[in-house]
Amino acid sequence: MISRILNFAIGSFTIGNILAAVIAFAIGRVVVKYVMRVFERALQKSHVDKTLIRFINHAAQILLYFVLIVIVADCLNISIVSMVAVFSVAGLAVSLAAENSLSNLAGGILLLVLKPFKVGDFIEASGKSGTVVDLGLIYTELLTVDNKHIYIPNKDVSSEDIINYSEEENRRVDIKVNVDYDSNAAEVKQVLLDTIYSVEGIFETPEPFVRLSDYKDSSVEYTIRVWCRNADYWEVYFTLLERLKPALNEAGVDMTYNHLNVHIIDEKTDFSKEDKQ
Repeated sequence: MISRILNFAIGSFTIGNILAAVIAFAIGRVVVKYVMRVFERALQKSHVDKTLIRFINHAAQILLYFVLIVIVADCLNISIVSMVAVFSVAGLAVSLAAENSLSNLAGGILLLVLKPFKVGDFIEASGKSGTVVDLGLIYTELLTVDNKHIYIPNKDVSSEDIINYSEEENRRVDIKVNVDYDSNAAEVKQVLLDTIYSVEGIFETPEPFVRLSDYKDSSVEYTIRVWCRNADYWEVYFTLLERLKPALNEAGVDMTYNHLNVHIIDEKTDFSKEDKQ
């Protein structure tokens, strides 16, 4: 009786084949999840980069599910050779239809090989900036400073300039200050240096740089360059900005802006009688 039920045909498949396929798929899913957990733990214990771990996990999961599909197909007595041929044709069609996706995949592999950044780095890429959350097969995920998730196609990231702000331990703060032409250069430089040394987190070595850098139309420009820890960059930047103007005002130095001075010359013109005629 049981044998008759199992051999009952539904189309080209029997109840036995379908039942075996369902059981194989259910057991296979459990095995895939278990293997992925073990594999992920093994990778985490190694010194493999976090970005590479995520990429390998995605690739391994796709491979395991492909093997599971082959096993299920075998349970249904589907020819593996025929299935591979179908997959080849389907793969060709998909590759033509998903050219951008394949470009993104190639871009992701390129990023993994070159390693211009890793998970946790603050970068600027393709006109967007944020902390790298994930480097996937297709997209690079960034978390912006205002808590937005941005997904940038890997082909765009790999083909354009990438600025990694987290690569180095130290970072330089650059600020330009414009004062009026009546100011004494030595006095201005001293005020700027005193203000710099009042800000916590600025390194004494390399020595802070303060020099007159340009004569503009309406002002004299001074360039400030100081070094600090990468983690302290924004605190140093904003604190220095906040203290510069009060310090210059206290020293009697005016910070100026672009303006135009118009001089009106009042001259009386003596016209001859011939000119009047």
